[in-house]
Amino acid sequence: MNALQKRLETVPLIALIIANAVPLWGVLFFGCNGFLIVMLYWSEHLILVFWNALRIGFLKSDKSDCIIVKCLVVPFVMLFCGFLLSLLGMALFGVFGVSLEPTVRNNPWWGPLVFVQIIYFVVKEVYYVLPMAMKISLLGLLAAHGVSFICRDVLRSQKSPKRPHG
Repeated sequence: MNALQKRLETVPLIALIIANAVPLWGVLFFGCNGFLIVMLYWSEHLILVFWNALRIGFLKSDKSDCIIVKCLVVPFVMLFCGFLLSLLGMALFGVFGVSLEPTVRNNPWWGPLVFVQIIYFVVKEVYYVLPMAMKISLLGLLAAHGVSFICRDVLRSQKSPKRPHG
């Protein structure tokens, strides 16, 4: 393993450690409570879904129908994971005593769009609940996972030879 490959392995780790230290700093020195930290890390899962969908999109394949499969799989993964995370978010709001029911009930969406509605309203409520310091932490986590994506997926795939799938 040459020096560049070693750096590509350690840069994402350092970025994630720094990004995850910011919320800890907020708890220790700025009085953030458990609910905010739980919501922050819940929000990080949305970031992970986004970057993993990009990873799926960047997978290389020699098969000609790969583009069609990616166009079907990526939206499905995003909606499915988003829906599951929304259910978890609603449960967490319930555990901490915050109700989302009136918001969703007073604004019904049509048929299958109700799943997108649940995702939308939970993300919107989390956005309004999190203070600015936590939103900055989320930007740090988004950037750290982006660095990981670029170092581990984009740059590494350019350096390694294309392997046949089978």
